[in-house]
Amino acid sequence: MGNPFHIEKFRQGVTAWNKWRAANPNDVPDFSGNDLREQIESWNKSREESPEEKPNFSNTNFLEANLGGADLSSGNFSGADLKEANLKGANLSRTNLSNAILARANCSGAKFMWANLDMANLENSTLIKANFTGADLSGADLTKANLSMAELGGANLKGATLSGTNLKGAKLLWCEAHVGDSPTCETQGSES
Repeated sequence: MGNPFHIEKFRQGVTAWNKWRAANPNDVPDFSGNDLREQIESWNKSREESPEEKPNFSNTNFLEANLGGADLSSGNFSGADLKEANLKGANLSRTNLSNAILARANCSGAKFMWANLDMANLENSTLIKANFTGADLSGADLTKANLSMAELGGANLKGATLSGTNLKGAKLLWCEAHVGDSPTCETQGSES
């Protein structure tokens, strides 16, 4: 259930958290199994006063954490472990999720607009009606992910693994993906 010390640091707010992270770059924060929605909401209220303050959650453990409906936009989650996390309806727009692990996470209805998911692992994730407009999914592993009815307009899927991926009803307008040397959805207007 996470590390109590990390949870206490987390409760001190965005500025205090980021200062602690900068001073302790080798520590791996552990929030596994915790419901963090209330604290994230509190953080977002404080971010309204200083919107340039972006939370640093790089390489943080969120295994099975509940972040459903939370506004996590513009945060740094690079290399974070979000396996089996609840991100249903969360706002991850413009968030850095490069090399993050979201395997088996519930991201239904989540917003990933213009997010960086380069090399992210989304294997077996539930991404029903998720919005990836303009997102960078290059090199991402979407093996057996459920992207039914997802919005992928303008998304970069170059080098992404789509083996067994459910794209039923997904909108692939203007997305860019390649399998080998042949383009598969430089569609400029068609839907899958």
